[in-house]
Amino acid sequence: MDIKKLESMKKKREDGFEHGLFSILPNDVPVKKMEDCKKKDLLEKNKKRDEEIITARYVNRKNPNGKLERPYLKYPGDYLTKWIFLNNEIYKIPRGLADDTNNMHRKAKKRSDLLTPSGVASTLDQPADIEHEFVGVI
Repeated sequence: MDIKKLESMKKKREDGFEHGLFSILPNDVPVKKMEDCKKKDLLEKNKKRDEEIITARYVNRKNPNGKLERPYLKYPGDYLTKWIFLNNEIYKIPRGLADDTNNMHRKAKKRSDLLTPSGVASTLDQPADIEHEFVGVI
């Protein structure tokens, strides 16, 4: 992704606190690793989709005053970026970052604590609690 495009994603509150894209670091992983990949076409298609800029609201479901600080780097040659998101703020971010954040906890299941005498779970496993989520904004 172009560094000027990334720079435009920084935000600053009235009190001077910076959020959104916080920092950009170079990535030393050589780009040729992607060229060696057997599924190069699929990888390039996914990369193009992940670099698409979307507008989304960050929602912290467990803490209304909470924030999310996370790095993002998905492909060789991309910049390593650090992001800070504040609850209920709207951001322009890469689709890949939103997808990764939304899928962080969806795969994990929360085990039920109740067991039958034979040691089998007596109730079904529940989906994991979702704390961080990006919701699309039109």
